[in-house]
Amino acid sequence: MVSADAIRAFLAGPMNRVQVEARRLDKYTGRRFNVFESLGVQEKELRHSCFLASLLDPRGSHGQGDRFLRPFLEMVGCKVEPATDLCATQVMREFNVVSQSQNNTGRIDLVLQLPNRFFIAIENKVWAGEQENQVGRYQECVKDNTPAEGADFKGCVVFLSVGRRDPGTKDTKSDVQVCAKSYRALAEWLKTCCGRAVDHEPLPPRIEQSVRMYIETCNTLEGGGPMVDKGIEDVVRQNLETALAVQEAMDEIRPKIIWTFWEEVRNLIGSNKCLGSDWKTTLESNVEETHSKLWIEYKKSKREGVRYAFAIEGLTRGTPTCLGIWHPEGITDRDKALSKESARVLKGYKQNMWWIGYKELTLPNGGKYDAGTARGLLELARDIESPEKRLANFFASELVQLFENNCAAVGAANEKNGA
Repeated sequence: MVSADAIRAFLAGPMNRVQVEARRLDKYTGRRFNVFESLGVQEKELRHSCFLASLLDPRGSHGQGDRFLRPFLEMVGCKVEPATDLCATQVMREFNVVSQSQNNTGRIDLVLQLPNRFFIAIENKVWAGEQENQVGRYQECVKDNTPAEGADFKGCVVFLSVGRRDPGTKDTKSDVQVCAKSYRALAEWLKTCCGRAVDHEPLPPRIEQSVRMYIETCNTLEGGGPMVDKGIEDVVRQNLETALAVQEAMDEIRPKIIWTFWEEVRNLIGSNKCLGSDWKTTLESNVEETHSKLWIEYKKSKREGVRYAFAIEGLTRGTPTCLGIWHPEGITDRDKALSKESARVLKGYKQNMWWIGYKELTLPNGGKYDAGTARGLLELARDIESPEKRLANFFASELVQLFENNCAAVGAANEKNGA
């Protein structure tokens, strides 16, 4: 067993020297700067689609022809002969879908129409849920736009998501395949493109730099984070037993830090007199798995009409921190009426089966928060020790403000619906 003194010497000695050198390199090389993360692209599905469309277009401004398109087609199972000219491929954004069988409409994020008329629909789902029969409608659209005879490949729907989740709205009876891919798979595809020469020439530095930044963004989405500094890797390898002991300790410390931070936020909310004695704050945390929630709810749960909670959800590995009105037991028809009544207050909020309205919480600096990263966890730990508790105060004030802004609207909706 590794002693505390050994860990202390490890952190104060070689690891500290490497970190000092790493900070020097950060300053003079800018190696950790990523324009996609600076612009908040990481969690914006539309921005992912725009960048992918630019790369996949053989006539795009990158000037590389089908260098990106061809290996992408291989990745999704569309076999194209090497001699096939792909320059006439059409790349379309926000492609309109009209489903005759399901009497519904929609828009596909990105569509590829190959010269042989093969049709590929690409749907980006960073964190958002699926709409009703969404992937099934896209499968129908692909079938309607792909040659019925003369080819083994019948087009496909490419479903991009964090963790490569299987879409729940696909039509299992359709002969149009759904190809589920993660953003990690996108990163691997682009690594292949960076290493694949065109006329024995590497990618131009301007393009390669942008692509490698996007690769980092994809890996960060999947919880991989940026590449480990080579110096740190060497030190860890040389002190592997001690490093493993530190890692095991962090696995225990991490959920405690998150729980302590949530308690700080709950205490701040509880001290706010606007809530009154009829309301309470509740904390539910499953920080070792997928989620944690802190919400304000009405104490008398049997009171008709008041069946909602104002909640912040997040602070866990790889999940966005969301703010909104959440229903503990799922949304009912009455809640749908409430959401319509308070639509003006919840403008810009999304909905699903659990949330009457929610949005990703934006920090004062314009960024997103993810405690799943090392830097995010460090911010929580520092905030807990800080007298100002700026982050905890920000979370608490956002939730209380949502509560104050919506109480009147929801109360009016309750009266209107006879609650």
